[in-house]
Amino acid sequence: MKNSGIRLTVKNLDHPQWFYNTGKDKNAEAVCRKWEEIFQQFNDGTLAIAR
Repeated sequence: MKNSGIRLTVKNLDHPQWFYNTGKDKNAEAVCRKWEEIFQQFNDGTLAIAR
């Protein structure tokens, strides 16, 4: 099984891509989906800390 995770592209010239590894177990995909939802809410401006 492959490592699951979230890849982010940022404006850092030294490290333009970050990879947040969520693991190899059966819960790794669920963790990715939760982070995806958090990022979507942040992008939409609906995440409470984004206000």
